[in-house]
Amino acid sequence: MPGKLRIIGGIWRSRKIDVINVADLRPTPDRVRETLFNWLQPSISGARCLDLYAGTGILGFEALSRGAASAVMVEHNKSLARQLEHQALNLEAKNCQVFCTEVSGWLNICHDAFDIIFLDPPYKANLAGNNIKQLLNCGCMKQGTQIYFESDNELEEVDPCLQLIKSGKAGLVQYRLFSCV
Repeated sequence: MPGKLRIIGGIWRSRKIDVINVADLRPTPDRVRETLFNWLQPSISGARCLDLYAGTGILGFEALSRGAASAVMVEHNKSLARQLEHQALNLEAKNCQVFCTEVSGWLNICHDAFDIIFLDPPYKANLAGNNIKQLLNCGCMKQGTQIYFESDNELEEVDPCLQLIKSGKAGLVQYRLFSCV
């Protein structure tokens, strides 16, 4: 699905980022992103963001465009990681870091706390439960951290440390925003 994605709001509003053709890449649709960033509007300014399974990086770039202080993007696919670095250069996003590595391994060595975390793992891989446990154990989440989670089905069970704030559905995409309590 090569093409372009449009940044919806902020300083890079209407700028387009390139999307390369990679199997199973499914960028968050415009409508879902617009809803998500409406939910996050009160807390996005100055936020430290973590974009796991970054893919196109559209969530991290959208956050930066809207005033986030920084975005860390973790993507294991080398082609996508290179594309993320290229996009960051094109946008002159100096507050963007890209790590080309497996999410699980990166979480094992991360000890930084984030304000907002975007978690959008490959649907078929069933990684969400383990990723959430890792996030809670590694120190990436603190009280008040908001975590956006996207999937194609309902979550079986959510850790009691996470409180559901908002949720929605668009086609096959189910999306939720939690807060760490």
